[in-house]
Amino acid sequence: MTVEPGPDEKSDLIVLDAGPILNFMSRHETCTLYLNTLKHMTGTVAVPDAVLDEVNHKAARDRRFTLCQRKLQGILSSGHAKKLETPARVDDEDYAFHWTWVTNACSPSMLQSGKHRGEMVLIAHARLLISRGYDVVAMIDDQDAIKLAHKAQVPTFTTVDLFFESISAGLISTRAELRRLYGLVQPNDDGLLPFERTELEHFSWPATKAA
Repeated sequence: MTVEPGPDEKSDLIVLDAGPILNFMSRHETCTLYLNTLKHMTGTVAVPDAVLDEVNHKAARDRRFTLCQRKLQGILSSGHAKKLETPARVDDEDYAFHWTWVTNACSPSMLQSGKHRGEMVLIAHARLLISRGYDVVAMIDDQDAIKLAHKAQVPTFTTVDLFFESISAGLISTRAELRRLYGLVQPNDDGLLPFERTELEHFSWPATKAA
């Protein structure tokens, strides 16, 4: 896959799932890459409250993600990211409509597993925002959640897609740097493929940047 320069178009809003947040924000270097790439892609980054809860829970159980929790709280406090509050369904008929759609459309395994709540809340928020005219994209790596998002007509992108955006933005300039940075992120998530099995392996670098 080759990244071609395109028009300077940004999404109104990118909504983040817990997996990519944990994977990228657990190290200073990859956190900086993550935030700078998102800045290149959108004017606003949003994190649903259920996703924030998932990140905090994971960080409390696994010391690898302690930095991630601090970084996320920092960008929320500074206003660099927006927290999406989930309203009580009895108080917000619009959100209740989209949440009901999500629970009816998701697979029984997703509905019964508490580990997918963050993604389900994310998709409900994204549907609501899209219905109000916003151009919304969700960053999700979990394949079941991606399928549900596509059923909900919510555009998505993955960790691999974000690395391609990093290249396009000039934030990664060599193959060696790409491989190294991906190698810092991939071990945090069993669902991420090794570098050699992703489209990143086949990216067509200019001859001077292939080192």
